[in-house]
Amino acid sequence: MRSGKILKTLYFCSPNLDIGEKCMSRSTFSVLFYASKSKLKNGIVPIMGRVTINGTQSQFSCKQSIPLDLWDVKGNRAKGRSREALQLNRDLDNIKAQLIKHYQHLSDKDGFVTAEMVRRSALATLCLQRMPIKAWAVNMRLCCLCSANSITGLSARS
Repeated sequence: MRSGKILKTLYFCSPNLDIGEKCMSRSTFSVLFYASKSKLKNGIVPIMGRVTINGTQSQFSCKQSIPLDLWDVKGNRAKGRSREALQLNRDLDNIKAQLIKHYQHLSDKDGFVTAEMVRRSALATLCLQRMPIKAWAVNMRLCCLCSANSITGLSARS
């Protein structure tokens, strides 16, 4: 298995299955990172990610850039041992770990998971980790207000 791509085959079982019964549904999950050559600017390309579950894909920006000649297409990682390459590879490993964690959590909780569900869940967590505490508190108050208004039937604009 290549270091930049993870492929897992998981079997989802009902909690009510007897021991010895087989699980029926199968799910494939993979994470891939790539350099978006179509957005090449001054020799620098953004790093994109793709989550695939059962053939459905969801793509996202990793918010990282790299010179095109330093990207290893086969390994889906930065080439070399420079400080920048090592940091980028660490960031990609962190993103991959978050995606796997959210995939496992959602599959345990819901049983049915789409690539878009995993992307949204993981990116929301990653954004909150990077957000300063003060901005996070303001964001949470706004979310609470929106939730309260939707429960009472009011829109956020009224």
